Amino acid sequence: MKILHISTQNSYTSGWNYHENLLTKHHRLLGHDVSLIVPNKEHDRKNPSEIIDCEEGISYDDNGVKIIRRKLKHKSFLFLKIPFESIEDDIVQEKPDLIFVHGMVSFSMKQVARYIKNHSSCIAFCDNHLDVENCNTRSLRTRFRLFVLKIKNKRYMKRFKICYGVTPGRAEFAIKYLGSPKSKTKISIMGGDDEIINSLPSTDISDKPTIFITGGKLNKKKGIIEIMNSFSRSATNSKLIIFGTISEDIEPDFNSIINKDPRIEFLGWKNEIEIYKLLTKSHVAIFNSSHSVLWESALACGKPIVASIKNGFNHLSEYNNSWNLNNDGNLDEAIKAFCESNKRALELSKNAKRYKKQFAYSTIAQHIIDDYYDLKSGE
Repeated sequence: MKILHISTQNSYTSGWNYHENLLTKHHRLLGHDVSLIVPNKEHDRKNPSEIIDCEEGISYDDNGVKIIRRKLKHKSFLFLKIPFESIEDDIVQEKPDLIFVHGMVSFSMKQVARYIKNHSSCIAFCDNHLDVENCNTRSLRTRFRLFVLKIKNKRYMKRFKICYGVTPGRAEFAIKYLGSPKSKTKISIMGGDDEIINSLPSTDISDKPTIFITGGKLNKKKGIIEIMNSFSRSATNSKLIIFGTISEDIEPDFNSIINKDPRIEFLGWKNEIEIYKLLTKSHVAIFNSSHSVLWESALACGKPIVASIKNGFNHLSEYNNSWNLNNDGNLDEAIKAFCESNKRALELSKNAKRYKKQFAYSTIAQHIIDDYYDLKSGE
């Protein structure tokens, strides 16, 4: 089957652990012919926090996915500037059986809907990554933009068969704010790259003291200092591994705690493969901020997570594999439970291993293919 993914809202960096990277990869690994249309923007390899221009044109990634880069423009609507690329010629040339649009807030929705109108044998899906956490719905400007998008998307969604929310809350957001009909809205979560995870050598850590892991782009909002202080209060021979980048606003406190507690180890920035290696060699991943895809990555590695799981993210605790800081106890209690391997901690660890396949991208990619064939069989 020919699958065309379109992700024109943001930059695209080959080899990263983002949804558009991994979903295309695993559709390709399932044996499909896969193309991806993206802007000519990517993260700087030397300074990942910066986005730089790259060449337009066609290339292929290491998995054989065809990457079509087009120059990012903006189309004005009243006082809004919305990302826009003229990609209709590319869609026609690719002749897809299935189109998957990543995100509902670009003009790609309109162009795909127009293509489907004239090519009824093609099926179109889209997904949504916005929710009330990452979209400031209290802002009048944002509310107006969402109002405009909802009106437009209601028209475009007549041509789309399914809209996926990547969390339960984002599925609800797509219905309430972005014009997705409830009857067409489903959940298709993010996860971890099990092709990499399964290729890593197995490591027996059952007889080792508890190893906690956390990481990412760490700043004051990520609550890393609270995690470190809580861990330092534990009187065990456990270990806390931290990876990622540290912002200047927490650097003095961060360094002070590390200098006082040799059980805490900071490893700096790590690439995707290195992160998976660290996760597989740890017992539990611990977080103290808003949602990150690292949560699903840890669960895909069969590791329980400690996190503040809010409404709209209940897929993370659906299999009783997560310690919810809002219900199960605070950081001190969570760390103590896993260090002592109490009944609750053992149960979470067991379930995390048992249900890790639910967070594997091979499973997620296959579910989308299954939906396509289900719709085809019903025609």
